[in-house]
Amino acid sequence: MSTLSKVLLGLVTVAAIGLTYLGIRAYGTLKNYGENYAAHVNKLEENDRLIADLLPQLAELKSQLEITLTERTSGRIWYGKGRLDNDAIKVTIGGTELPASADDNAGEASLLFVYETWDEGGMPEGTEGNDAVLNYLGEFKVTFDDPNAIEDNVTLEAVRELSEVEQQLLAASVDRAGVRWIMYEEMPADNYSILAGMTREEISAMFPGAEPNEPNPYELSVHQLAHHGETAQDQPQGNIPADPPERIMVSVKFLKSHADLTPEERTHIQETLPAGNHEQLIIKDKYVRFSPSIAQQLTNPTNQLAVAVVESPVDAEGNQEPERMYVRMLRDFDQIFRNGERQLIEIAGTVQAAKADAEAMAAAVVKLQAELDRSDAELTEWRGEQAHMEEEQSLVQQVATDMQARLDDMLAKVATLKAENLRLAEELRQAQISAAQAINDRTETSTLSVSNSR
Repeated sequence: MSTLSKVLLGLVTVAAIGLTYLGIRAYGTLKNYGENYAAHVNKLEENDRLIADLLPQLAELKSQLEITLTERTSGRIWYGKGRLDNDAIKVTIGGTELPASADDNAGEASLLFVYETWDEGGMPEGTEGNDAVLNYLGEFKVTFDDPNAIEDNVTLEAVRELSEVEQQLLAASVDRAGVRWIMYEEMPADNYSILAGMTREEISAMFPGAEPNEPNPYELSVHQLAHHGETAQDQPQGNIPADPPERIMVSVKFLKSHADLTPEERTHIQETLPAGNHEQLIIKDKYVRFSPSIAQQLTNPTNQLAVAVVESPVDAEGNQEPERMYVRMLRDFDQIFRNGERQLIEIAGTVQAAKADAEAMAAAVVKLQAELDRSDAELTEWRGEQAHMEEEQSLVQQVATDMQARLDDMLAKVATLKAENLRLAEELRQAQISAAQAINDRTETSTLSVSNSR
């Protein structure tokens, strides 16, 4: 192989190695970006799942609030219809006592919990109660009013930045006909008397229905509300878990009032019951619910300090066991809503950060793709040059092959000519030897003839 061929082959080899290295490096970078991008996408999906899990809980809390609005025990209530005025929320409130605002000298501004309810006459036929709540619109601060006016416009300011969904809900409420806003100074309170006497079907009807082919997200809440005061459930039933031990109570009746207790009995009460106003709790013939362990200590006659009795049913075998009942936990809606809103803010921040990371990653992927496209273009160009070089190399090899064939032919002809020359030289030598021999023969014959003639 000629030197030129070797040089061309070396250049092609170096180019191929360089292209391979660039390709491997580009693939590794793309793979790394792809994995990071997939991780951010998974994080976004996880946040979406968290939000999806939280929304039914908030809807459940809203439903809980709906059934407690009629049992307000404290705090003032105002009615009005909201409107938007240059992005400000205005509400016209009638009455001689208006909520305090930040412009008053009386102190801090009022915080109002605002709900959307049907107005009188605007409620669809078949809806029960003029104050049937439609939506919870949020917590707002009063920022302007005229305390001396009989009727005035009150400006409300959200205590936190509203999300896009909340802003849409607020705008829809402003435009919706037949509704008004009901504003509370305090979040509605939960208590056991709200649902007293209601059947499970009536309680279930107060919650939104489940989506088709989807489990009912309110099934457990309906069960807890309807199950209150019923016999405790120790085993799970379908999707309903067993009652937690801390929510199982026993109803006992005190045999004495606190004033009639002996010193030993008072000491026993202090050791058995949590700290509190025992005078108001312990009243003769009053029924109070306690955990089974506390009830046993209050009613156990073996310690000679029984101050209460459990009126329990007797079974077929004559055994008398305290009737264990389920008592639902009262909900602090104020704290629950604040925690829910705080979680939404945290999740929204996480989602926003994840989206920003995903956008940055997508931009990086686009940039990398552009670099890969440029690399592909360069690679295509180099491959074209490589093909051109390979074509030239092929031509050179063809020329070298032709020249080698011609050289071989010439060498063959030279060898033939050389052999012919050698043959001719040998014939000439033989001819010269024969001629010399003939001359010698003639010379000897002439010499003999001259000698004989003498």
